[in-house]
Amino acid sequence: MQGFSTLAEKMDPGELAEFLNDYFDSLAQPLRNHDATVTEFRADAIMCAWTGQPSDIEVRRKPILASLEAADAIEEFKARHDAFEAALRIGLETGEVYIGHSGGGGHFVYSIVGDCANTASRIEGLNKHLSTEVLASESVIEGMDDLLLRPLGQFVFVGKTEPLPIIEILSLTTDATAQETEVCERFAAGLDLFMKTEWKKASKQFKSILKSFPHDGPSRFYFKQCRQRINAASLSDNSYIITMTEK
Repeated sequence: MQGFSTLAEKMDPGELAEFLNDYFDSLAQPLRNHDATVTEFRADAIMCAWTGQPSDIEVRRKPILASLEAADAIEEFKARHDAFEAALRIGLETGEVYIGHSGGGGHFVYSIVGDCANTASRIEGLNKHLSTEVLASESVIEGMDDLLLRPLGQFVFVGKTEPLPIIEILSLTTDATAQETEVCERFAAGLDLFMKTEWKKASKQFKSILKSFPHDGPSRFYFKQCRQRINAASLSDNSYIITMTEK
């Protein structure tokens, strides 16, 4: 949940608990609808896992559908809570995890542990920098052709050493709006220029997108990245890779 600390500051504990129960209940239904194997509540967040064979594309499709449905559920939640305007942030990753009891001192929780879970958390956090809702690693959407996707470039997250291609999942293609499709196409042209290190051309492209779509977070993020590179005294050969310094 974006802005949880600010929200908690304004509510007494009982009111906050009631608010969170409604919030989590709104998100739990999409998870049940799409057969989440494990659902672990963590303060203002939920960590989930879907388990199965790596070759089974449905293991990856279910969390994607759950994520899109959760985004719709939060809009309904906002209608019930007029003062709540925060966005949902979701990060998706594939890989192996340990699912079971962990802890110590006689206290244990049933949890999801592993580098895959940590990476999903980093991807989730990237949403606040890009003003997006549903982000995934490239491996999550492999083999799916019924989604409107926006590749967002390569990112090295805090504590990581290797770049990871990140994709924004906007909707099913059948639900995509003309505006969503247009911004994806125009952004792709800007990102292509950015990946070729043509900073000035890329900057103009992202600026043009922002004139038409002033609230598009990824275009605003990359426009700033272009300006930084244009003004930089020196750049590395892989300066098209975004190295995050914050979670």
